[in-house]
Amino acid sequence: MHDDQTYSSMDTDVAPPVVPDALLASLRTSGLPGSTNTLELLVSPDGLVERVRLLSPPQQLADMLVLAAAKTWQLEPATRDGRPVAYRLVLTWLSTR
Repeated sequence: MHDDQTYSSMDTDVAPPVVPDALLASLRTSGLPGSTNTLELLVSPDGLVERVRLLSPPQQLADMLVLAAAKTWQLEPATRDGRPVAYRLVLTWLSTR
């Protein structure tokens, strides 16, 4: 059975994709210090990032570089009933650099 639906945090029966700590750490060093940034990722059932969108206003060139880098990420996919599914993941972080 193939599931064509894209899930999100609203779907409580779905385990979200797992973002490696190293990727999360790289996000915190992007952007202006003290700025809050939000990124939306569409993650395929294979764990590949199919689409990236910056939801917060870009403040510097580094914000755009994060978009390019995120397109290359490989994540552990979201799962529903033990099967990988597509997921809309929203990441928000505070820049520390």
